[in-house]
Amino acid sequence: MTRSFRPDDLYRLNIATDPRLSPDGSRAVFTVQTVAPAKDGYRSSLWTVATDGDGPARQLTIGARHDRRPRFAPDGRSIAFLSDRRLHVEEEPAAGEAKDREDGDQVHILPLDGGEARRITDLPRGVDEYWWSPDGSRLLVKSASRESTKDADSKRRGITAKPKPGDAPESDYHFVDRLGYQYNGTGFIYHLTGQLWVLDIETGEARRLTDDPAGVGDAAWSPDGTEVVYTTNLRPDHDLELRAHLVVVDVEGGRSRRLTGDAATFGAPAWLPDGKTIAAIGGYLPANFYVADLWLIAADGSDAGPEAGGRNLTSRHDLMLATSMNSDIVPGEAVRIVPSADGRWITFQAPKAGSGELW
Repeated sequence: MTRSFRPDDLYRLNIATDPRLSPDGSRAVFTVQTVAPAKDGYRSSLWTVATDGDGPARQLTIGARHDRRPRFAPDGRSIAFLSDRRLHVEEEPAAGEAKDREDGDQVHILPLDGGEARRITDLPRGVDEYWWSPDGSRLLVKSASRESTKDADSKRRGITAKPKPGDAPESDYHFVDRLGYQYNGTGFIYHLTGQLWVLDIETGEARRLTDDPAGVGDAAWSPDGTEVVYTTNLRPDHDLELRAHLVVVDVEGGRSRRLTGDAATFGAPAWLPDGKTIAAIGGYLPANFYVADLWLIAADGSDAGPEAGGRNLTSRHDLMLATSMNSDIVPGEAVRIVPSADGRWITFQAPKAGSGELW
């Protein structure tokens, strides 16, 4: 017997997002979002399923809070993911501390041959995003942390110890000198400038790689693991002028080079297998203010002139690449492009007649 939809049916929806293939293509791992038991928020857990459809999907994590962004290690033997579980399964925070802690979201690694997930990052302001190095020995991590330890980070930011009972309360004064200071649902962001860190998985040592005033957006490892391409706004008035420049930085030496001219607005960079070319979504202003195309940019910086350097692959097609779908229930997913192993093809998503399709 059928019935009409009721509002409380929303509580029973399980939303699968962010699928990622194993290196051999035999399995996929993805995030499943559910409604919390008290119906006052969402929970997310990790699941895996065979790509040939042989057998049901299997839950990997309990999802007591938010386990998300799963990524297979290059050897396929483990999965890394972001989680805020440390606030609930590790040391008990001091009274009133849990809601103020900035280090909740960290990277964890789950071995697929059995065993509990272990946390491998401990950055004082948490982790926003991460990327496996090609050989699986390191992670590229994005974090607003200024230093690698809590004490050093607090000192760098001029933060003193919290007041003791009887002391004057902490000041709620904020000094803001940039337009981009707040996001809906997040709150103040002027002090949350994400930078890139390199983490050695075996030792846990973290080293900051970038120090860009506007912070870092997307990033990707070079095929040989010696360089990283990332997006940032290099203009001094980055809060006034919309830009997203491509920059390559040497992982060991820290030397960087600019790949695009001033009018660039690029995102989701990905290296082609030859290591000589970078594909990215976006373009140059004013032509690419609302329309995002797929471009190929020279990785050696030879396209970084005053003009719109690089090659636009999709300008003659009626496509909008920088699109994704989201709602209050379905989380939005980041735009990305996937070059083929031989570098001859690039797969991406773009809408057609209201649905997201692969091209």
